Amino acid sequence: MKKFSFLIIVYVFCIVCFSGDFVRILHTNDFHGHILPKVDRDGNEIGGIARIAKKIEDVLSVHPQTLVLDAGDFISGFLYANFDTGETVVEIYKQIPFTAIVPGNHEFDYGYENMKKILAPFEDKIVCANVYSRGKRVYQPFIIKEVNNLRVLIMGVTTPEIKRFALGLDEAGVFVSLPQNEVRKILSQNRDKFDVSILISHIGFEEDVKIAQEFADLDIIIGGHTHTLLKVPPVFNNTIINQASAYGERLGFLRAYYEKVNDKTVMKYFNSNLMIPLASWGENKIIKNLVDKAEQKVIAISTQIVGEALDVFPAGKKDVRMGETEIGNLISDSLLYLSKADFAVMNGGGIRASLNKGAISAADVEKILPFKNNAIVIKVTGKKLIENFENSLQGLKIPKLSGAFLQVAGMKVEYDLENEKVMLFTKDGKAIEKNKEYTLALNDYMKNGGDGYLFKECEEINSYITGKPLKDVLTEYIRKVQKVSPKKDNRIVIK
Repeated sequence: MKKFSFLIIVYVFCIVCFSGDFVRILHTNDFHGHILPKVDRDGNEIGGIARIAKKIEDVLSVHPQTLVLDAGDFISGFLYANFDTGETVVEIYKQIPFTAIVPGNHEFDYGYENMKKILAPFEDKIVCANVYSRGKRVYQPFIIKEVNNLRVLIMGVTTPEIKRFALGLDEAGVFVSLPQNEVRKILSQNRDKFDVSILISHIGFEEDVKIAQEFADLDIIIGGHTHTLLKVPPVFNNTIINQASAYGERLGFLRAYYEKVNDKTVMKYFNSNLMIPLASWGENKIIKNLVDKAEQKVIAISTQIVGEALDVFPAGKKDVRMGETEIGNLISDSLLYLSKADFAVMNGGGIRASLNKGAISAADVEKILPFKNNAIVIKVTGKKLIENFENSLQGLKIPKLSGAFLQVAGMKVEYDLENEKVMLFTKDGKAIEKNKEYTLALNDYMKNGGDGYLFKECEEINSYITGKPLKDVLTEYIRKVQKVSPKKDNRIVIK
C-alpha cells in the first residue's frame, strides 16, 4: 500500500510540475541525394530515404502534430541526384510530409530559374526570409503552426554564399540579405503571434551560434550547411541548436517541453536523439519504388561509355599532391581545351580516383571528380598568378602534402624547394609577366577560397565552360577525343 501511495504522489508531482506542452521535431539536413542505404566504417548498412520516410510515418502516427523540417541541400551533390538535376529527389521528397523546408545553396546548383521550377511543389512549405528577387522575397519568410496548444513560428534563412556559387542570380535581380537582420525583423514584428520560435537555417553551425547569442527570444535552431553531428545539442542564450550530420545518415528527433509562466512560454527541459536509419525501421513502399526506379536509371546512365583509356591514369594521394600526373594533365587539359583560356589549373585534392585502362564510363568520371564543383574562367595578372602558385608550393611540402598542389595545362611550372621559389612560364617557355593579364580556367571551389587560394577578387568572364560541373567538362572532352593516352610532358618540374 505504501508503494502504491508513493507512485500516486510521484504521478501528481509530475502533473503539477510539468503541466505544459511538447514541441516535437523530426529533422534532416544536407541530404545531397543519398537515396540509397550505404555501408558505414563498421560494416553496418545505414541511411536510405525509404527508411527515413517510414520512421517519419511511424512517429506521426503516434504524435501527429510533430513538425518535420529540412534544412536544405537535398537535390544535389551525389550521383543519384545529379543525373537528372534533382527531379528524382524532388519526386521522393514530395511523398514526405514536411512541415517546412529552407533551400540550401545547392538548390541553386543548376541556376536560379531551375531552382524556382524544381522547388515549385514545395512553394507552401518553403520558408526563406533572406532571398529577394527584384526587391521582393522569393519565398514566404515564416509560417505559424498550432502544435499541442502552442503557437509555433517557423522561419528560414539560407547562406549568403549562394551569390558566389549560383548561376543566373544577377539576371534575376537576386539579393541575399544577412540572416540576422531577417531574424531580428521577424521576431520583433510578430512577438504577439507566437509562443515558440524556430529557425531553420542553412548557414552553418558557427553562424547559428552567433544568431543564438544575439536573440534570447529565439527558442530552437535546426541547422544545416556544415554537416555537423550534434549528439548533444548545445544551448546558447536559451536557444537550442541542433544539426543531424548529412547524407541521410541520421534523422534528428528533438523534443522540447514548454510551460506558460507569467504570460511567457518557458522551456523546462528537452532531449534529442539523432537516430541512425537501419533496416529494422522498414521502408515506405511508395518511396522504395521510386528509389528502385532511380537506381535503375542511374545504372543505365553510369554504365554509358564516353571514351577509352589506352592505359592507366594513376591518382594516388601522393601522386596528385606531389607532382605532375597523367590524370591531373587530363583534367587540366580538358579545362584548357573547352575554355580556350591561356592556362588551366586543378587542385590535386579534388582528384579522388585513378582511371583504369579500357572503356571509360560516366561512373568512372564521377569517381575521379566526386565533388560538386563547377568550372569558371577568370582574369588574373601574372603577379596574382605567381602569388597563388606560392600557395601550391606550400602545399607541396612534406609532410603537409596539401590538396592545394596544382595540376596545370597551358603552362610550365618550376618549383625550387630549397629556396622556396616558384617560376611560371607559358607552354612556349616564355616567363609569365607580372603586369600582364591572362585568362585562367579553374573550379569555383578554388575561386571562392578553397585550399587557401586568393582568387576571390578576380573578375569572372563568360566562357563555354562557365557554370558547367567539372565532371561534365571532363566527360565532354573525353567524348570529343574518344581515346585518351596517359602522358607526362614535364609541365611541372620540382627541384
